[in-house]
Amino acid sequence: MGGIAGPARRAVIGWRLGDVGGDVGSFTGPVALLLPETEVAGLAPLTTAQLADAAHGGAPSVLRRQLLGALAQRVLGIDARDVRLLCGAGGRRFLNEPTVFASVAWRPGWIAAAIAPTPVGIDVELVAEAEAARDIALAGFDASPADLAVWHGPAGVWAAKEAALKANGRDLTSPPRRWIFNGMTLAAGESAPLAITLERHGPVVVALAVGI
Repeated sequence: MGGIAGPARRAVIGWRLGDVGGDVGSFTGPVALLLPETEVAGLAPLTTAQLADAAHGGAPSVLRRQLLGALAQRVLGIDARDVRLLCGAGGRRFLNEPTVFASVAWRPGWIAAAIAPTPVGIDVELVAEAEAARDIALAGFDASPADLAVWHGPAGVWAAKEAALKANGRDLTSPPRRWIFNGMTLAAGESAPLAITLERHGPVVVALAVGI
């Protein structure tokens, strides 16, 4: 497992399903998982009802739901076939009941999922894509080269912003007027700051955003 690039709220990011959970009942903080698409495709298939939920997003949505189901089963002991991803009134996503929050992400070749007892957002970005769109990725980020390195470059900044929006129940169709970066925390506009965990894994950076 890679190193955590700054203070975070009991965040755990795993690169294998066996890295997370295994002690049902001790769920006190956010847990996230990043896997290649090829591995996710081998997880338990979705039920007919779950497929109907995921149909609007095509194949990436199906894979995201498969990973989320496996993560919830591993950490919470919920049968993966019973896991549903729902949307609350504030736009935040949760599992089955609004006491366990959830977030999912996809980039070509990679799937990420996160669950937490508080609002959570996760995003994964390809390093090469972010470098090619450097100006867009770094919009609102005003820091030194050393600070940028801590954030794993444009991919980390981009992933952190997407994760923060998801934790707030928003997306890039409703961008904030400004971003506020402070250490390893990030706020979208006037929203409360979120603790960001960033990790690099091969060609991608994954970001996890949770309330402080």
